[in-house]
Amino acid sequence: EIADALQAYYDAGLSVIPVEARGKRPQFSLLPFDERGSPSWSEYQQRRARYDELEWWKVDAHGVGIVCGAISGGVYGLDVDHVGFTDWLLSTVGPLLAKTWTVRTGSGKLHIYVHSTTPAYTSTLVRDGQRLADVRGDGVNGRGSYLVAPPTIHPSGGAYQTLYGTPSSIASVSDVSV
Repeated sequence: EIADALQAYYDAGLSVIPVEARGKRPQFSLLPFDERGSPSWSEYQQRRARYDELEWWKVDAHGVGIVCGAISGGVYGLDVDHVGFTDWLLSTVGPLLAKTWTVRTGSGKLHIYVHSTTPAYTSTLVRDGQRLADVRGDGVNGRGSYLVAPPTIHPSGGAYQTLYGTPSSIASVSDVSV
């Protein structure tokens, strides 16, 4: 299953990294070393892994993360962290979500992917003092962002699953900034 997902992500032009099998953190033991000699995913914020570098999925069970921003062809993600906002989005704008790749996270929330013609930095959407979501985009000071993707298993035990669309059918917007 992960091999098919990686192929789809690669074919869609997305930069991917290995994440823990039941987690959300990068699987550092499988990543290249940075200039300080520490394992890091920063290299994949600058360049997409070649397909032959994606062989890490064969080593053991691991999840997959999508590196957001320019490195993935301008693909950005809305990481919805608030259950009420998730419910509102699904009930109010659900038909619009069906026009882009939308993932139900392992904890039941949403990742909504879009192509943005305007670059965006990682930022937070706050309303009435509540954190609703993060826009995952190009990082500030070399700190990029990523979203965990299907078929990864969330620490809660739930699987990330595609609700709508595919990685190759991501809708375009003019500006994803909040």
